Amino acid sequence: MAELSAQDRDLCVRYLLGKADEGVRAELEERYFQHDQWFEFLEAVEEELIARYLSGDLPSPWRDSFESNYLCSAERRQKVAFAASLRGAAGRMEEPTAGFLRGLWLLFRAQPPLPRLSFAAAVAALAVVACVSTVRMVQLQQRLRESSSLTINAEARAADAERLVQQERTLREEIARAFSGLNSLAVALVPATRGAEAISVNLRGASFVELRLALAGRPAFPRYRVILRDDSQRTVWQQIIQQAAPGQQAAPGPPVVRIPAGILRDGSHQLELQSPTAGEQYSTVATYEFLVVAR
Repeated sequence: MAELSAQDRDLCVRYLLGKADEGVRAELEERYFQHDQWFEFLEAVEEELIARYLSGDLPSPWRDSFESNYLCSAERRQKVAFAASLRGAAGRMEEPTAGFLRGLWLLFRAQPPLPRLSFAAAVAALAVVACVSTVRMVQLQQRLRESSSLTINAEARAADAERLVQQERTLREEIARAFSGLNSLAVALVPATRGAEAISVNLRGASFVELRLALAGRPAFPRYRVILRDDSQRTVWQQIIQQAAPGQQAAPGPPVVRIPAGILRDGSHQLELQSPTAGEQYSTVATYEFLVVAR
């Protein structure tokens, strides 16, 4: 099974703990039913959460969500109870068994010659079952140890991602302060519709054009890509807009882009707002049109 990324693991954890919104739940369930790999991902994360809950290793907020959301299902409570039974059985299997084996030997010696054969066959069958159970317990213990290691690595990667987002936010704030002394023209745009007249924009010596993109009922996303095209459909500028940190919901309000006025030429322009999909691809959310007139 391929390694689960920190973002995907966070998605599974939020889904299982009942912290995912409707859009996130729909996205994960679509992956779950369409890709066998995601079935294994979600099952592994679920086993990891149960193991950490039983060992008392879940952080307090996760533990509260686990008990109030995950354990509300009877089927899930049975999974936790079964895992607890396995942990108890694994602990008992590690206890000394010399007394038990000596008792079997004495019982065998006490049997008459003929019934000894049947007794020996029963003991042999019991030994096979015990060996299989022991192997299974060892495998489960190894899997629990691997799950704990994966959790530590995933949490470290998530912390690194959060630091990168904070650094990007700080850089954007510094850039905004640097540009604060330049003239800026603010324009509000709504999604283009058939037959609608494009908004005219007169730059009037502005250094930047600030476009506020109304979503008009479309869902908000934590990240967008914006592509600007001229009247010949040639891409002249593009930008990634980070509305929120990974794993968080998008901030309220329309996306805002600042376009350098120097790249805008007289004539019509089209702005395409895109949202990320699986596999680092993007899909169109809305398109906007405006007309730059003589300065």
